[in-house]
Amino acid sequence: MSKTIEKICISENQRLSKFGLSEHSFGNVSIRFNKILFYIKPSGIDVKKLKLGNCPLIDINSGKVVNNSKFKPSVDTPTHLEIYKKFDSIKSISHCHSLFATAWAQSSKPIPLLGTTHADFWRNEIPIVKHLKKKQMTKYEQNTGKVICKKIINNNIDVKTCPGILVSGHAQFSWGTTYKKAVNNSNLIEYVAELAFLSLNIGVKKKIPSHISNFHFDRKNSKKKYYVQK
Repeated sequence: MSKTIEKICISENQRLSKFGLSEHSFGNVSIRFNKILFYIKPSGIDVKKLKLGNCPLIDINSGKVVNNSKFKPSVDTPTHLEIYKKFDSIKSISHCHSLFATAWAQSSKPIPLLGTTHADFWRNEIPIVKHLKKKQMTKYEQNTGKVICKKIINNNIDVKTCPGILVSGHAQFSWGTTYKKAVNNSNLIEYVAELAFLSLNIGVKKKIPSHISNFHFDRKNSKKKYYVQK
């Protein structure tokens, strides 16, 4: 089972790269192994060269590597750890500096809900967390995870129906309740981010009415959803 999960971790990191979302190794995917362990991409490694045994296995309670990987885990490991610690339903996490989503993050603006493509996956805007404070920089990656979790909890965000978030000045983080959803959601965030940018530059006279956006969200995400096969 352990090798199977690591294979998934490798393939999902490679898939993030194939989508063109992780230029210059600016990206990482982790896969939860069980309630207390997850695999994550090694720091700065070319994903095309990843092999079984390369991905560090992280203990969520201690934050330590507990397998025999000779590589250091991604520098963003503490961020992933904090999210896994708070949300048992999350099975995968993806972080990348994709072009349009990162531009929105650097602008410190949430991605507005402008159309049904967005509404199929988010009921509201794609949220953003504020810049970290100076005193939080000593544990930068850990505190990034903490502010993401705080935003989710304080805003009553359901991680099952809000598959990602932006961090001001940084980039996007996404997650999924299955092993492949996090990377899929990273790709979705980038697509929606580009659509919003183009729409605003063309000129948006009126945002989509809530009765339309809510309908699109509910038909795919509510208890009465009918968009997908049963």
